[in-house]
Amino acid sequence: MFLGADDGVQQYFFELADQLTSIARSMNIKTIASRRAYLYWPGCEDVYGGAGVSFSAEDVVEIKDFAWQTWRTLFGLQTYFELPQMYSNSLFKKELLIKAKTRQGRVFTSLTPDANLAAIACRLEKKYLLSGVPLGWIGSSPSSNGLSIAVYSEQREVNTLPAAAKSVAADFLALNAKSQITFNRLAGDILLGANQILFWESLLQTATLGKRFITKLINLRATKALIFSQIVPPEHLVHSSHDFKKARMIHDILSINHCSDWGINFAGIIVATFKNLLYLVDVLKSRAKRYRQRLGPSVRKRTNVHFNAKWAEIANPSLETFSEKVASLVYKAKLIQSVSDKHRCSYWDRSKQSAISF
Repeated sequence: MFLGADDGVQQYFFELADQLTSIARSMNIKTIASRRAYLYWPGCEDVYGGAGVSFSAEDVVEIKDFAWQTWRTLFGLQTYFELPQMYSNSLFKKELLIKAKTRQGRVFTSLTPDANLAAIACRLEKKYLLSGVPLGWIGSSPSSNGLSIAVYSEQREVNTLPAAAKSVAADFLALNAKSQITFNRLAGDILLGANQILFWESLLQTATLGKRFITKLINLRATKALIFSQIVPPEHLVHSSHDFKKARMIHDILSINHCSDWGINFAGIIVATFKNLLYLVDVLKSRAKRYRQRLGPSVRKRTNVHFNAKWAEIANPSLETFSEKVASLVYKAKLIQSVSDKHRCSYWDRSKQSAISF
């Protein structure tokens, strides 16, 4: 697991990690992800609307299919942040990184390390374990590469964000230049910053790891159109210099990949229709679940924990203070116990459409 300077692990981390790795080991699963808990440090107010924390947890563990989650990410149904990426919300088995280094000559082949690690996992593994209880804190601060790049690329005029943020972004880009890793030309300019494009680029850069069918599919013009259709803004929204620069970047990436305007528009209709169908399915599933729960106690209700707070609302705010608060809520709700209770916890395997109980 990688931890940034503004990240952290939860106080119950080792207890939860022991339970999850035990489950993963019994299923020969080598990657684990968890729900994300966010910690916004002072200095991010203009970007995130205020410093504070956002935490939610649920006593559920699921088996996710990498193939399905890969396409969901590429078509904008979720971000690659929800995939295992070996940062403070994910765990990788060491042999996975060794395999990647053996086949590629190095672990990292893309300029975006988090997307790169997610792509490695998608290339090498079939399934991963997802915990509803967060393993750590995802921190954002003026020293974060991600936040700094966002400010750098969008040229935001912010008041509370230190000028050092742009310096961090410049240092990040300079270090990448020295690493001899180049951003794939098919993905255009890295400063476009579109989540789907960064993940797609990482998949292009990890082609030697395996799953040739993924390589073939992501290089099809039809697939590219489906991906790009999610980042093309309506023309009437291009009204500022930044919007114009972004529109120019999008035009360049469409030109390089020989995607026509009508193809992008048609692909956008397809993706929008697919999203609406999935939303309808989710609504029906939710209603069916509530109906089953009314039938009797045989259907176990999930336990949820939520905690949101601003720094100004907490006495002596700090990473330790917030961690103690959410840990007390998690222990009170017995969420860790639910994960380890083999008689109560079921793991949904979507590839087989069945629940596996332990």
